[in-house]
This record gives sequence, C-alpha cells and structure tokens, in this order.
Amino acid sequence: LTELQGVGPKLLEKLSALGVSQVTDLLFHLPIRYEDRTRIFPIGSCLPGQRVLIEGKVEHSAIVRGRRPMLVVVLSDGTGRITLRFFHFYFYQKQQLSSGTNIRCFGEVRAGYQGLEMVHPAYQRLSGQHAEPIADRLTPVYPGTEGFGQKTWIRMTDQALALMRDGKLELEELLPGGLLDKLKLMSLSEALDYIHRPPPDADISALIQRDHPTQKRLALEELLAHNLSMQKLHRLQR
Repeated sequence: LTELQGVGPKLLEKLSALGVSQVTDLLFHLPIRYEDRTRIFPIGSCLPGQRVLIEGKVEHSAIVRGRRPMLVVVLSDGTGRITLRFFHFYFYQKQQLSSGTNIRCFGEVRAGYQGLEMVHPAYQRLSGQHAEPIADRLTPVYPGTEGFGQKTWIRMTDQALALMRDGKLELEELLPGGLLDKLKLMSLSEALDYIHRPPPDADISALIQRDHPTQKRLALEELLAHNLSMQKLHRLQR
C-alpha cells in the first residue's frame, strides 16, 4: 500500500484497522452506493429529495451567529437560487466561498424556509480559464471512511484499478474458464472494474440491491470457494 501515492504511516494504520493491508484488498472493499455526478442540473429544475450536481456563482456568503455559527452561501446560475448551509466549517471556507466565486457542488436538495437548500454539499471552486471536466462514470461511496474522506478512497482505488488494467496487479481467476463461458460471466478484473466505476447507464437499483450480474459473479466465486473448502475439510476429517 505504501507504493500508492498519498499513503503514509497514519493512513496505513487506519487502513489496517479496516483489514486493508494490500492493494488487492482495496479492490475487494466494495462501494455501498453510487452518486450520479455525470451531468449538471440547472438550479431552477431541482426538486427536494434529489441528489444532484449543480454549478453557479456565489451571490452572497456570511457567517450567521446563533447557538452555533453557521456559514450560509447563496448560489445562483441564472435559472434559480439555492442556499448552501455549513454547520461545521473552517474560516478559510468563508474566503473560499466569497461573493463572485464560481463553484460546482453535489448534495441533496431540501426545501427550506426561503427556498431550496443543500446542507454540507461537497464542492469545488472553478477557475474561469478552463471548463472543469465532469465525471464520465458514476461516483462510488465507500464504507469505513472514519478519519479520512471519500476522495482518499477514490484516489487509492483509482490507482489500484490502473495497476490492474495495466497488468501490474495480478488477480487470481478462481472460476474455470469453461464455467465463465457457460454462464456468460465477466472475468474477475472486469467485474471489479465495473463495480468500482460503473458507467452512467448502469442499473443503479440492481447495484444497490446487490443484484447486478457483476455482483452475482463475485458471490458465485465466494460460494464456490466456501463449498470447496467445506468439502476439503470433510475429506480431512475422514
């Protein structure tokens, strides 16, 4: 794991606590859900309950004092306005999100007292020189991120997937080739690649319900391995 960029002693310790000690372990630490950040929604078209990617210019930002301080940002894109609320924030974020700043953010739209809101959305500042690319695949959300964020998981799995695609990380294919052909199953590397970075047209409901063919392929391998190990144990006990 230390061969991956950004993995130092502290992160290594946190990963070890999650049972992740090798690069291959990252590939078997599967997403629990996915977010669609492949298209930008006009703010005026957003509805409460949607989780969407939006883009606009900060009209106003201020720290509102109350029982606890809150950073409030008003974002506009010409089609509508939305209020971004940050209950936990650093002072530098007030400077990052000053009036006139262009940002792109993702979060759940809620109905507030003064219109649409997002609470603690993920955001990035946009430079005026070049259009920032948006994701071409669904964004995975990983479990067990206490102490470090989703960006860290994505950065690590990006590197692991790149090593796998380039043939620098070998995954043992346990299912016989004849069985893969008969059941028309993906290879192990293809299935993991799809699960970690599904395309925009992927069946999200099937992935969330663990009913997608790629997930069934992994489940079949686990069941087969378990069955074979039990048979081996029975033979040893005779």
